[in-house]
Amino acid sequence: MQKLDKIDLDILHALQENAKINVKELSDKLHISKTPIYERIKRLENEGYITGYTAIIDRKKAGLPLTVFCNVSLAVHNDEYISRFQEEIRDISEIMECYSVGGIYDFFAESGA
Repeated sequence: MQKLDKIDLDILHALQENAKINVKELSDKLHISKTPIYERIKRLENEGYITGYTAIIDRKKAGLPLTVFCNVSLAVHNDEYISRFQEEIRDISEIMECYSVGGIYDFFAESGA
């Protein structure tokens, strides 16, 4: 895996701002020809720096006017229970993100409702 350089970071930043930016626009913005931009994007995808592309929706228009944040505490803190919790929460389609956290809670989950 290659170390990220400034151009890679600029590409990642531009894609975070607008995942639909095309290679020509990105090429113009970064002052680099299209072929190296395309090759770098493919490398960033293949090496796992880019894991996917996402659309950000207007929740109210989509009928999801409420965002719920939930703190979760597990009664048992061993690897088996933590793994089982992580597997189960992946199957709940309403959960958009879930983070392992320190402190009095074990996980922080976000859900669109």
